[in-house]
Amino acid sequence: MQASSNIIEGHGVLIGWLIANQELTLLLVTFGGMLLLLTAEQIWPRRHSGESQSVRWVNNWLLAAFNFFALVFATLALSNSAWLPSITPQTSVFADLPAPVAFVLLLVAFEAVNYVQHRLFHAVPWLWRVHAVHHSDPWVDVTTSHRHHLIEVLITNAVMLPLVLLAGVPVTLFVIAMLTRLAIILVNHSNLAVPRWLDTVLRPFVVTPDFHRIHHSSEQALTDSNFGTVLPLFDYLFGSARSVPWQAQGGLRCGLHAWREPGDSRLDKLLMLPLMWQAAEAGQAEPAITAKPPADPAQSTAK
Repeated sequence: MQASSNIIEGHGVLIGWLIANQELTLLLVTFGGMLLLLTAEQIWPRRHSGESQSVRWVNNWLLAAFNFFALVFATLALSNSAWLPSITPQTSVFADLPAPVAFVLLLVAFEAVNYVQHRLFHAVPWLWRVHAVHHSDPWVDVTTSHRHHLIEVLITNAVMLPLVLLAGVPVTLFVIAMLTRLAIILVNHSNLAVPRWLDTVLRPFVVTPDFHRIHHSSEQALTDSNFGTVLPLFDYLFGSARSVPWQAQGGLRCGLHAWREPGDSRLDKLLMLPLMWQAAEAGQAEPAITAKPPADPAQSTAK
């Protein structure tokens, strides 16, 4: 964004480049990260589908691209607004804090806002219709991370951006925090096999793939849990954290049972899903575990 160009001086070359080329950076991290993790998933998968995912992949990528460029266009239009500087404070609440402390506090603040938003997207019927595009994916992998309806993307950013501006978050701090969040979100949606010991070590501090996959379960009680996007902190604080046995992850059924056919993942249907919604058909009455947990999770299959 042009507004960030005047604060590049004083930062490292890499940070300066990231600030000056935010849109390109987000493009590379988003789609480069998805490609990298999608490749890694094929080599070290946590679960095995047994079915072709090509239709899902293509349409999830198309939706991600559609949302990305729509958001960039909206952001560029907003950055040229005459009223924007008037709501941006001259001093930042983060100005006198050590960089690591400011970074952690910003991540926690982002997570707090996201946690509340996420719970509202599940609790308010018309918001759930929009958010259901994300939950309708029957097989969770890294491409699911950007399977969101444009309305949800716009609402999320419309809430977050004013808070960032009013808090006077420095651009450098904002960019680093957003890239960190993006990287973690890509990983925790992935079907990448994370060793059990590492998942155990990380889970109290960061949302892992196994922790987040539970949130995508077809069982309502599990869908309405594990709302954290990057940090599980507020799930633990407010009692919304859930777990399933390690080996049971292999048979965890994900998605919404009314939207399981390959054609349901077409871009046009994803965009129209909130309008096509039939609450009676889209209920989540299926059991969370649809297959006997295998002895070896690497040999598991998801039906």
